[in-house]
Amino acid sequence: MWVANVGDSRAIVARFHVTQEHEGRLVAKPLSSDQTPYRKDERERVKACGARVMSMDQIEGLEPIHENWGDVNLGEELDEGGDPPRIWSPFGEYPGTAFTRSMGDVIAEELGVYAEPEVIHRRLQAGDKFVVVASDGVFEFLTNQSVADMVLR
Repeated sequence: MWVANVGDSRAIVARFHVTQEHEGRLVAKPLSSDQTPYRKDERERVKACGARVMSMDQIEGLEPIHENWGDVNLGEELDEGGDPPRIWSPFGEYPGTAFTRSMGDVIAEELGVYAEPEVIHRRLQAGDKFVVVASDGVFEFLTNQSVADMVLR
């Protein structure tokens, strides 16, 4: 199976896993990685194209400028803060995207937000039960494991 991802939509595979105690459980495994400024590699890439990376509170002067976005591992945990790092032009308060790759945003593209996907290949295995592909409308509020558990029910 090939998976190509652009932006903050996500793909997961739910795999039936047998533990050492011979108990079976469903385990969600990511097939893609969200392309957001939380990722240091993505943050550095857009900054090299001239983007500023700040939260809304930082751009509005309510919080000091910093790059301490923590180690939020989107998919395994949720962004509880609700004020993610965003991409801003050096010339104004736009575009304000919370993702580092997308299709069709001409202004953001000038700041390094482009449509080049990250691509992975994964062989399906006997324990794989289903694949879920969903937008951030789902994954913003649910972890990978929560989504897999809901589908199983």
